[in-house]
Amino acid sequence: MAVTSLVGRAFEKYFYDFSLYDTYFKQYIKSRGQYVALRHVAFVMVGVNLLIDVNFPFNPPFPTIGMCPAGKTQHHVRAACRPARPRAR
Repeated sequence: MAVTSLVGRAFEKYFYDFSLYDTYFKQYIKSRGQYVALRHVAFVMVGVNLLIDVNFPFNPPFPTIGMCPAGKTQHHVRAACRPARPRAR
């Protein structure tokens, strides 16, 4: 119950509290609507980046260009990862 209440209060403060705008961002952003739009874009981008950071790096079962795991090299014809061979000197 306490966690739910805390999340609810944080959500409400984020979406309905404009004290940060009134204190700091009023001189940089012209309108409150523009501030809300930028805040929502930042909220979504942080969420998307968090999802990407949590799920990558991964070792997919399908060939991906430029995403071979360590010790493997990209084959230039079929885009398949192959074991790295030592180069002749």
